[in-house]
Amino acid sequence: MQRHMERRHRMEWATIGEERDRAEKDEERRFQRTLMAAIAQVGTNGAPNRSNRPVCDQCGRTFKSDAGVKLHVRQKHQEVTDAIRSN
Repeated sequence: MQRHMERRHRMEWATIGEERDRAEKDEERRFQRTLMAAIAQVGTNGAPNRSNRPVCDQCGRTFKSDAGVKLHVRQKHQEVTDAIRSN
């Protein structure tokens, strides 16, 4: 059947080949993106990358969750928060 398609339906066969190549390239791109995202999540020592974690705006400390940042700000930066509220 492949030989028939190559000889009798050249344009259609070329289109099928282009679609197949495009699908393979798209699949490879998806794989590369997934791989790069996984690499970005892991630091040099295998620990999760801290750049994606929430950060305290006042001291720059990173936390595992937004709730951790809020608790930290209330406990460690209370005087700054009070000063901002009074203005």
